[in-house]
Amino acid sequence: MTQEQKEAELKKLDETISNIWKKIFSLKEAAGFFEKITGKDKRIYALYMTQVYHYSYYTARHMGLAGANLFNKNVHFMQYSFEHASEETGHELMALHDLKAVGVPIEEAEKDMPPALPGNEMLIAYVKYLSESEHPFRMLGYSYWIESPYKYVLQFMETMQKSMELESKQMTFYYQHMQIDQKHGGDVIKILMKVCNTPEQWNMVREVTENSLQMMLNLFVEIFAEYDKLVKGESKNFAILNNISY
Repeated sequence: MTQEQKEAELKKLDETISNIWKKIFSLKEAAGFFEKITGKDKRIYALYMTQVYHYSYYTARHMGLAGANLFNKNVHFMQYSFEHASEETGHELMALHDLKAVGVPIEEAEKDMPPALPGNEMLIAYVKYLSESEHPFRMLGYSYWIESPYKYVLQFMETMQKSMELESKQMTFYYQHMQIDQKHGGDVIKILMKVCNTPEQWNMVREVTENSLQMMLNLFVEIFAEYDKLVKGESKNFAILNNISY
């Protein structure tokens, strides 16, 4: 494939991502979010950060698995995977910090952290499957959007910070991660250009983008549903979040 053809495929990938983010923000639960009490309640932010903790916990581990995958013959992808695994190590601790900063009394994450919701478990398992599969480069379809969501979510996050009166120190995962991911997003583009050399390979990557973003959409629906249970006093797994002043 020529450079121009690869750039056209990258543009298709961007269009796919943009369309699915539009679906996420058009969820009925998200409509008028900041006009509702939900948009002022720190518990829903904390609930989401528990899920960020879980999928971030596995990011470096999955990249390490991809780098060690014996099916992979591309040394560029192998090198990228190990370097990225090293750079992502411990990022879940930023999510843990933010949860503590908003008042969630987590002493030991292994014991006190609320569980991953089913949709999150599915997403985590899917990325692990990709990392161990015959074509591990496909997981770049996940990496590409998870490393550079900010042009879609930054305005939402800034509005949420204002609505919930969150301090920047309570949102370190987003603001510090955003700086880190400016480099990572560029790294993903570079490795995509090196390892995807046929239309079939680009289609495989785009399929993973669609699948994983759809799982994220499903996870958002679950988060809203779990928050609803929390408000009604019906959520046992996330009751610890009621310690937040809201």
